[in-house]
Amino acid sequence: MAQLRALISAVSAAAILVAVAVAPVAANTTTIDPANCTRAMRDTLNPDTGLPYCVKVALLRDGASSAPYYTNILPRRVFDNALLDANPTTAVSIEATELIWEQGIDAVRNGTYDVFVANIWVLRRRVRYVDFSSAFLIETLSLVYRKPSSGDTSFTAIFSPLQWTLWLGVCITMLITAIVLVLSELAHPSSATPGENPLADRKNLPQTFRRCFFHAINVPFGTMEHVPASSAGKLISWMMAFFFLIVIATYTANLASTLTVVSAGNTVTQDSLLAKPVLAGPGDTAPFIEALGGQVKSVGFGDVSAVGLDNHPEAGSVVMSQNNALAETYTTCDVAMLRLDIPIDSALVFRQQDSVTRFKRKMDEAILRLKEVGVLDRWSTGGLPNRECTQAGELSSAAMSFSQLSGVFLITGVVMGIVLLFSIVRFLACRHKDAPKTDDEEADAVIEVSSAEKTPGAAYEEPKK
Repeated sequence: MAQLRALISAVSAAAILVAVAVAPVAANTTTIDPANCTRAMRDTLNPDTGLPYCVKVALLRDGASSAPYYTNILPRRVFDNALLDANPTTAVSIEATELIWEQGIDAVRNGTYDVFVANIWVLRRRVRYVDFSSAFLIETLSLVYRKPSSGDTSFTAIFSPLQWTLWLGVCITMLITAIVLVLSELAHPSSATPGENPLADRKNLPQTFRRCFFHAINVPFGTMEHVPASSAGKLISWMMAFFFLIVIATYTANLASTLTVVSAGNTVTQDSLLAKPVLAGPGDTAPFIEALGGQVKSVGFGDVSAVGLDNHPEAGSVVMSQNNALAETYTTCDVAMLRLDIPIDSALVFRQQDSVTRFKRKMDEAILRLKEVGVLDRWSTGGLPNRECTQAGELSSAAMSFSQLSGVFLITGVVMGIVLLFSIVRFLACRHKDAPKTDDEEADAVIEVSSAEKTPGAAYEEPKK
């Protein structure tokens, strides 16, 4: 029996260690099959996952776009040769779609694609909720738009960070924990004596389940009244506390993100961009807006960052900057980010008097009309920089997504199932060992004892020589 208890404790500890080690890997595993990549350079693999870097791209077909600018035309230089120069181990999987602009944004948001290619490149980088009218241009030009309101300002916003299925999973996990605790505690020898085991009493099973259930509820909050007597019960309580710590931290982070969304008062579109002055910093970015017919009001970066985008008295619909640090500041303040690469030399283009004409010419030179989508086997002049998005499903936020938490609870369920199995075996073994004797067995035992008392020497015989 002692060997069985040692085996159960060893297997339980090993299962928990495996779950703790596998959970982060399972949560960050790429959702793209490397075999689907059209140009996978598999000689060098991602050291974190052991898989080649792979980016899934949705290619907009001609005639399917509803974007307001350069409709039905795609950029020529994809990511400005970044694939070949910066990250040669990135593979690109391209799929021609009939998605319209809004559908393409949703496809990037829900993880179906990493990039949606139309006139604007949309990446899953530091963004979880993206609006098609909010844009961020980086490296060549930078635009930071204010993020529209989420629209949920009622008291029900407290439930929005985590889906209802996750709350259901939490309740089911607590129930399974209570059942495992009941079996593990009943299998412990102390449960045979009433009052010796703080949680279990073999003669009062309803009270045992009630105590174990309340123990499971109190584990996440550290308010347990009693400590399980069995080693398996202690391991289960520790594992529950660890994983519920992840859930509570994730909920807190997502709740803070939900409740701090600031309404911009309007949705930024091309019409509003051209109708209102643009708050711009020093540099060569202002002619970009002027080339599109917009107005520019120049202010210093310190004025913008000091009072914030939404509170700036002269702020229009957008802030322009070539300073990435400024963009990062606004990113932490619920600024949605998209990406648009325009591979041009802004200093060269805007140096002359006819900057508007030359700018538009450069834009036209950087555009390739991809009407023959079927003959496009791979991108030969571009790719996704490693620093932007290394693989599908990457989230830079500290909070875990629902799918990642689902993986954690799946691993938790597997571990609990293993412990439950061994607990049942142990419970049955203890029950068989401690089973009460029948009346005939009791009578035989009394007869043997009385015979031994009458003939003390009968219990011992000298060995024959």
